[in-house]
Amino acid sequence: MPTEVISEKNFPLTCSVIIPVCRGGTKFGECLSSAMAAIQEGDEIIVVADGEGDGSWRVAEQMSVRVVNLEATSGPGRARNAGAEASKSDILFFIDADVTIPSDSVERVRSIFEKEKDLAALIGSYDEEPAEANFHSLRGNAASDGSSPYGGPIQASDGSFYGTTEGGGLRFVGVAYRIAAPEVQLAGVVSRKQHGTAGIFDVDLTNGGIECRSGGDNGDYTLVFTFANPLTNVDLAAVSSGAGSVVSSAIGSDAHQYIVTLTGVTNAQQLGVALSNVHDAAGNVSNSISATMNTLVGDTTADRFVNSGDIGQTKSQSGIAVTSSNFREDVTADGFINSGDIGLVKSKSGTALP
Repeated sequence: MPTEVISEKNFPLTCSVIIPVCRGGTKFGECLSSAMAAIQEGDEIIVVADGEGDGSWRVAEQMSVRVVNLEATSGPGRARNAGAEASKSDILFFIDADVTIPSDSVERVRSIFEKEKDLAALIGSYDEEPAEANFHSLRGNAASDGSSPYGGPIQASDGSFYGTTEGGGLRFVGVAYRIAAPEVQLAGVVSRKQHGTAGIFDVDLTNGGIECRSGGDNGDYTLVFTFANPLTNVDLAAVSSGAGSVVSSAIGSDAHQYIVTLTGVTNAQQLGVALSNVHDAAGNVSNSISATMNTLVGDTTADRFVNSGDIGQTKSQSGIAVTSSNFREDVTADGFINSGDIGLVKSKSGTALP
């Protein structure tokens, strides 16, 4: 329930049937028709258009169903969350755009919530006799009592995952229980810069590394998150602390990586960047994964202070080709270590990380 616990709610409970759609195809109309037949007065259907897709969301407009539009395709997780935020009903009833439900399904769920006032969630599985002959359903993890749940776990708004021990579609409603899903494994985070023709070099931020290179006039940096398994979804990346903003973010050409481009990053600060709703190909899920970039231009020695030690170290590399062993002294990231780098380090002398 979005606003209050069921035990404190007057009955009957209202219900929002939330349907995310991107490419619903011809089945989407059947889905909508079945949902409309299942609701009663006071209930609603919310269709979340996950980007333009194939335009099937317009069928909902033609049927006078409420539509929430997302500008870009972000995946069903974010679309469901958008539908939940738009709802003011007591029960959130999620279905996929290619699913049809029995006409009594909403009422059955409603009656169980009204009877079991402390119930947190219900999960229905697909029908034992689906209309499509080519449909297959997989069982999930075993429950704590040793019984086998139907379908895969779903994530509720409290961040917990729930499964059910009964099957048979919405003709039978199972016992809901809370289960834990493995977290997505972050292998490391780096700050990546192109140093002219010398190449690309990374500052490892995984264990508190310090980015000593300039972000230029606009404070531009690129973070690369690397994961143990290929990613399948990340809802968004956002600055969680410090000064700066995200310009763009996306799964990389190597799906093990997620690349975040930043701008407006100021000096002498700790910048936090968080990824939300991260999924990988192994089925692991994390609500949030964060990293911190310590930014201190000129701190070539990585001791959290800019002083004579950094100036001396930069001078000692002046005129030497930029390599993986001395790229920190190329603080201007132009592919050369020269008077420009020495002058920049001198100008930052006396600054320190908080």
